[in-house]
Amino acid sequence: MSKKQPNIVVVLTDDHAQWALGCYGNSEIRSPNMDRLAQTGVRMANAFTPLPVCSPARASFFTGRFPSQHGIHDYLGKVPDDINWLKDEITLPMILSDAGYQTGFSGKWHCGGGRGKKQPGFDFWANRPNGKGSRDEVGLLVMEQGLDFIRERDKNRPFFLFVSDTATHSAWANHREDLVSTFRQCSFRDIPEGEEYPFGKLSGANH
Repeated sequence: MSKKQPNIVVVLTDDHAQWALGCYGNSEIRSPNMDRLAQTGVRMANAFTPLPVCSPARASFFTGRFPSQHGIHDYLGKVPDDINWLKDEITLPMILSDAGYQTGFSGKWHCGGGRGKKQPGFDFWANRPNGKGSRDEVGLLVMEQGLDFIRERDKNRPFFLFVSDTATHSAWANHREDLVSTFRQCSFRDIPEGEEYPFGKLSGANH
């Protein structure tokens, strides 16, 4: 008898460094939900990204390959977004779909292939939600679209859902006061500054 296939939900928090979480030692950042997941699940102590930039990191997640292999080396804002960078790649949703999973996507893709265009391997696609609102409201729309997929899915199949918030790294103003006020008196003492490595300082690092 085959083991029941688990449902899979991946939530990608764009530009989210390890030091920006309470469960990794930041004493001022409030991240209760992620801290709870870390306490009740698995917390990676020695994980890394193949390239700490949005588009190539996403492409590496979906393909399991390094940027030098899949071809996306930088943020795609600098090149036309309609180029299908991953057209020759076998991606995670394609593999899971072949294994019987119903697959869903909500939020920010940013790996090329045309803005908003449904990508191979996904049954459900909600790229960049419609509607106007603040960054916080858009984030809630992304999560709601993911929940719509879960509610309406085929209950006889396992599912894979990838949820990725949009523009989490900006803007820096006009967020909800109830969120901002909790950080007004913070010193952000646990955020690294001017890190040095055996090969020297990073370009543009503070001195």
